[in-house]
Amino acid sequence: MKTSILSAIGVFCFSSVSHAGCYNWEDHNYKNPEHHLICFKNKCDITRIDYICSTINSVNRGFEAGWQIVETLEPYEQYASWNGSRIPSDQHKHLRCFEFEDETLMQVIGSGNCWSPKD
Repeated sequence: MKTSILSAIGVFCFSSVSHAGCYNWEDHNYKNPEHHLICFKNKCDITRIDYICSTINSVNRGFEAGWQIVETLEPYEQYASWNGSRIPSDQHKHLRCFEFEDETLMQVIGSGNCWSPKD
């Protein structure tokens, strides 16, 4: 009996980590999604987050202005795209992402690193 309970717990834990957890603001009628400032070279977009998906291996964030920021662990990779066009990795140094603390105050928080916005 003890073995079957541990097996059931193990199957539940290991099978649940393989599924993606996604949150889509539009699907949930969320009124105030997070606002972000995303800049690439001399072009900046003030945009709202559209969705976040994560698994044990990756995090994928999409934005209404067409930006997508992705980080995977195996193989380790960071990439960004705008309207489906991937930004070359040697150009990532020109990409900056910020989250607004308050929509009215427009106080930008974070370091600007698109893959670790809370640093």
